[in-house]
Amino acid sequence: MATQADEALRRVSSEAKAGTCAIIIFGGSGDLTRRKILPALFNSAKEGLLPENFSVIGAGRPAMTTEEYRKMVKFCTRRSEVRHRKTFRR
Repeated sequence: MATQADEALRRVSSEAKAGTCAIIIFGGSGDLTRRKILPALFNSAKEGLLPENFSVIGAGRPAMTTEEYRKMVKFCTRRSEVRHRKTFRR
């Protein structure tokens, strides 16, 4: 459900949005990150609410390569989309 703030952000031109931006997630492979933070960032990106040059930096245990972290992010966002679709089909 879109809020008034979401609608206002969508109307902001891409030039007016922040330039290069990054978020550092401490506990980047943890449960909260996998279930809530990554899906929220993914949905925000899909709706055009994030700047064009946006990066996610994950710090946590266990040690992962960049490719392994990307695989985990992909898995989490896909799983979240499936859950989201099932919720709204009911």
